[in-house]
This record gives sequence, C-alpha cells and structure tokens, in this order.
Amino acid sequence: MNYDYQRVHTCGFYAYCDALIARKVEPGYFDGSYSYRTEYSAFLMSLVGTASYIKTISAQVSIGEELLFGDEEKIPCHFYCHNSSRTAENTKAVRVRKIGETVNKIIVHRFLYEDDNRSVVVFGKDLLIVKERAFRRLDTSTTIPLKRQWIDWLWDEVMNPEQLYSYGGEDLRHAYLVSWPNEEELQDRVLDAIKLKYLH
Repeated sequence: MNYDYQRVHTCGFYAYCDALIARKVEPGYFDGSYSYRTEYSAFLMSLVGTASYIKTISAQVSIGEELLFGDEEKIPCHFYCHNSSRTAENTKAVRVRKIGETVNKIIVHRFLYEDDNRSVVVFGKDLLIVKERAFRRLDTSTTIPLKRQWIDWLWDEVMNPEQLYSYGGEDLRHAYLVSWPNEEELQDRVLDAIKLKYLH
C-alpha cells in the first residue's frame, strides 16, 4: 500500500488519497458483530478528485460512512474515520484547494488540532522531530515544569507512543499517537524519576 495515490471509493463515488495517517484496528467485535477484516481509523486524509465527488465523499465521511481503499475488484483494506458514531463532531477540513477542475481537501481528526486532549497525533520526517513535537504538546498541556533534556524519558516512560500507518510525503514518514496521564499522576511520575535520579 505504499503508492503515491490510493483510489478511494464509497457509495459509487471515487477519488484519490495522496496522504493518510491511520490507526490499524485488528479484526474483532464491532457494533455487536464480529468482523474478520483489518480496518483502519483515519486521523488525517488528503483527498483529490472532482469537486462533486469530493463533496459527496466528504459528506459520507461526516456521517461515519466507510471509505474503501484500493482497486474496486480487489480491496486490500478498509478505512473509516475514528469514532464513526460522532465523526462530524470529531473531524474538520483544514484545507480545500481547487486547481482547475480538481479539488484537494484535507480532513483531520480532532487529535491533530485540539490542545485540550491528553492524546494527540504527532508526525514528522524523523523520530527526533516527532519526539520534539510530542514534548511541546505535553508541555503546553500541563502546569508541571518540564525540561527539554527529559524528552527521551517522557517519550519512553510517559507518552505511550503507538506507531501509526502513514504515507504521503517526507513530513508524514513517522506518525504516532501519544497519550499521557492526568496532572496528578504525571507529577508523581516525574517526582519519582527525579528522586531515583533518572531525571536531573
């Protein structure tokens, strides 16, 4: 699935996806029934196509409709927006650009743009950039004074990084979902690490 463009279709309409960050969801029980297929929950999706098709596909995304990726005869995997029961509340378009008859629309999940979450998606061209961005998001979300030299410890011991599937250019080479504990627990863990001299 490492192509520059993936064909995406739903309800008879199709477009192309040139950038994607998604979380793999293993087969299991969904909505009371067992699914045998691997699915993906999208955090960022860049769609390219005709204006009418992009508008229709975006509307389908906003109501939680599944988007199918790949060739129509052989669909290698399925994607849908994270938390499909509240998709419209959890996603927004961050850019819509028209070039001639072609439209490019980027849709993102709130984990990419809201600062009041304790879970965020961070991405970059290398892991150092990703860790730096994750540290900045954590640092702005807490009143606990954090030091830059703690980045590796925070990444390994606090942020619970989960690598995500991504493609679409150098800046999306590495993508992770990170999360951290509440203020009280974070403070306790930092103080314990200082007492044990893991942090200075």
